[in-house]
Amino acid sequence: MNIQCYGGGLWRTWFDRDLGLAGKVIYRTKDTNKLTSALWDSQHAIMNVPSLCIHLDREPEFKPNKETHLKPILATHCIDQLMGEGIEQKEDDPDVFRIKEKNFKTFLDKISIDLGIDQEQIVDFELSAYDHHKPAITGLH
Repeated sequence: MNIQCYGGGLWRTWFDRDLGLAGKVIYRTKDTNKLTSALWDSQHAIMNVPSLCIHLDREPEFKPNKETHLKPILATHCIDQLMGEGIEQKEDDPDVFRIKEKNFKTFLDKISIDLGIDQEQIVDFELSAYDHHKPAITGLH
């Protein structure tokens, strides 16, 4: 999944973590065809940013390229081929906003089912990745 990193960050902490997605989804209403928005949360971890094995990373200082090294994995090509859940675009489907052209069908299905709308109603969205691990107090006491 393509993401945009804002500003500086402690990027190493984002590697190998279960990440959820949450944000605003813009969609057209069925009855009036007006644009409206809703907040959406994946409610569980749906992606992560894999890291290179420590013995293969010989650089003394960790400086990841934000454009290439921080892309979370949402689905792999192998699973996509096995499950048949890839990006789907039909000839007769007027995808004016190119949502289906750029996103996995199962990802759009997840959003539309959670919001109770049809996939065709989705116009755009702005989502943020977040660490899905629950906070906890650790230690004996």
